[in-house]
Amino acid sequence: MYIPEDNKPIGWWLRHVDGLIERGFEAALVDEGATRRQWQVLNVLADGAAEVAAIEAALAPFLAEAGDAEAVLAALAARGWVRIDGPSVALAPDGAAARERMTAAVRRHRARTVQGIGEQEYASLIATLRRMADNLS
Repeated sequence: MYIPEDNKPIGWWLRHVDGLIERGFEAALVDEGATRRQWQVLNVLADGAAEVAAIEAALAPFLAEAGDAEAVLAALAARGWVRIDGPSVALAPDGAAARERMTAAVRRHRARTVQGIGEQEYASLIATLRRMADNLS
């Protein structure tokens, strides 16, 4: 088994990088006053209306508790960015425009995240993380 010289295990690095990614998203979306979760919902809805359950499933890895998606949806509806009709949620024109404005900032953040990492390295990293997830499932 490989043990790095700094003795920091994979869990430490995963949490550290996750925190940096979160802070980067906060900075990227600050001008719009949006959160990463709101951005994720807008992305889910960019392909068309979705049921609340499908949105919750898409965001499940990012939500602290079941039902948190409803709070995100309520905030988006209050801004006029989504329309909620029973279990169905659709992207409103203002939400589509906001998503479009945020896209460039998110792309810059994502590019910075993988800066200096080649395609092969990235593919290997993702494959390794998937294998680890399978091992632990």
